[in-house]
Amino acid sequence: GRQAVNNSDFAIAQFRFLQRLLFDHGRSNYRRASTYTLFTFWRNMVQVLMMVYYTPVSGFSGTALFEDWIRLSFNFLCTLPILAVGCMDEDVPKEVALAKPHLYNYGRLNKDLNNDTTIATVFSAVAHSLLLSGLALLAFNSFDCKGAGDYYTFGTTAYTCLVIDVNMQALFRGHTHNKFTIGSVVASFLLYAFWLLFYPMNPLVVNLLAPNMYMVPEHMVKNGYFWLLIIAVPILSIMMDAVVMFVSRTIYVDSVDEVMSEMTKVAPDTTQVKLLSEFSPIRSALLDDSSDREAAERLLPGRFPLPACTSVDMSPLGQRELPTVRFGFKRRSVSVVFCGVLAAVVLCVMGGIALHFSAAASQVLVTYSKTEQAANWWETPWLAPGYGTTSEESFECTLSAAGSCEVPVKLPANMTNPWIFYLVGPFYQSHSAYLRSEVVPELHGKEVPEQLREALCVESTRVTDDGEDIVPCGMKATSLFNDTFAVRQGGSDLEIDYSVSAWRSDVSRYNNPEDYLQRSLTSWLPDRYQEPAVFEDLGVKSEHFVDWMRPSALPRVWNRYGSINGTFEKGTTLTISIQSNYPVQGIPGSLKRVLLTEMNEMGGRHSGFGLGLIVSGVLCGLIALAVIPFVLCGK
Repeated sequence: GRQAVNNSDFAIAQFRFLQRLLFDHGRSNYRRASTYTLFTFWRNMVQVLMMVYYTPVSGFSGTALFEDWIRLSFNFLCTLPILAVGCMDEDVPKEVALAKPHLYNYGRLNKDLNNDTTIATVFSAVAHSLLLSGLALLAFNSFDCKGAGDYYTFGTTAYTCLVIDVNMQALFRGHTHNKFTIGSVVASFLLYAFWLLFYPMNPLVVNLLAPNMYMVPEHMVKNGYFWLLIIAVPILSIMMDAVVMFVSRTIYVDSVDEVMSEMTKVAPDTTQVKLLSEFSPIRSALLDDSSDREAAERLLPGRFPLPACTSVDMSPLGQRELPTVRFGFKRRSVSVVFCGVLAAVVLCVMGGIALHFSAAASQVLVTYSKTEQAANWWETPWLAPGYGTTSEESFECTLSAAGSCEVPVKLPANMTNPWIFYLVGPFYQSHSAYLRSEVVPELHGKEVPEQLREALCVESTRVTDDGEDIVPCGMKATSLFNDTFAVRQGGSDLEIDYSVSAWRSDVSRYNNPEDYLQRSLTSWLPDRYQEPAVFEDLGVKSEHFVDWMRPSALPRVWNRYGSINGTFEKGTTLTISIQSNYPVQGIPGSLKRVLLTEMNEMGGRHSGFGLGLIVSGVLCGLIALAVIPFVLCGK
């Protein structure tokens, strides 16, 4: 017997210990391990699928949706919650597991980890990835209006939604929750917030890792739509999962649900529960409770002659006796109705707020360059006018042979302190080659070795046809949009303020070299672009240039050009003069537009996100109504 024990993987002292070892510990460990495994597959699939959806948006160049150093935190941040659930989840109490031996079939029949559950996990990952990507894209226009539609801000916003969804999913997959499972989710969010403060908000760290991430979190959280987005994500995520679980458990009745429903009517088998009470004196003895030592000696003679055994963890944590909150099994229909009504109210209110601010922003849109060739299907939605733009707000202007045109526009509503935006597309600034094509130290005014310029800038963006060095070099710096716009009222030009288009943090980072405009055989920005796009005395600190250097996340560029101070009443006629210098001929679907719009707390006109929230809220409400009969029937 001793040799058998020494050569075995597991050994138990008495056969009666098998009952709890298998029906309680073995069964629970299998279910927790299955939950952890499927969740790990699920979270990785959601992340990868979101990046797959971004592939056509980035010109099939392999650009990851999430910035590399932000993405590196994914495994750590999104492992903490499921680790806690995987260690401590308990679908049924220990007493019930012992009293209902048939529940052991979960492991014996491999019910939790099989082809069916794997396929269900894949479909769930697809649904969640579509939800997250769809919400982020619907909210994108508002970020563009606020000057935060760049690749880095959009990717960080989408990543924030992903972290929220993954953490909520970890909680949803658990049956019971205690201070550790809840605390792990809180810790995940706090660590993510710390990483956003330590990395993108810290100039020392960000300059070493990815300078273009500087101050991205600040501009992300300043956008009102960001907060609507992170509220909508968990609501829709939980609602979707609750409906799927209700439908699946209604069609395929789960034995755990049946047992937990019976527990409200019939007590467990007292002979089985008695086996648990038999262990209580032993547990007390191990805890050095002298009152139960005598009883423990009777059960296991000679085993407790000394003070308490300290090799066994008999704490509430070690014995799975922590205070927990168990979510109801019996009435899943009630949960769906509650979630549906809550989602309907919250989403419709948020959608109403978004639509209110969108409709309140007066605007006029002028299209002055457009090709007859159609754009690709994934480009068309981003080149169309903002959803909610009316026919009386849209104008067209035909360019002359010299590339200029003027168009009188009649304001459809009062307009206060309007902003001027320009749109050009399709333009893949998120293409991987375009993103990398810059020399950051050169933009900061430092001297850089020619080898570095050659490594990051192709020759056509580094040297002119006359052999002059292009400073700064790269695709970004040499593709600067240089169309010009002017606005007149009653024959007099309105003053345009160009100093409000770029991030203050970016302007402070960019500097001209000490020998700016004095170095021989060098092509500077003013040599290649006309005012007011780049002012000679500003160089790389021109706000128009700085704003351009922050690449757009989608295949179009919608940047701020400047602002006009003043209030213009409804019916006022303004004349917009356009000088088209930026070549887009020959590009399928190419177009250029200029937008004159008001800006409020939520940005400008972009009704798509608000309508999306309202439609989602109505659907949630309809689902809740459809499930009410199940509640009345007690199902």
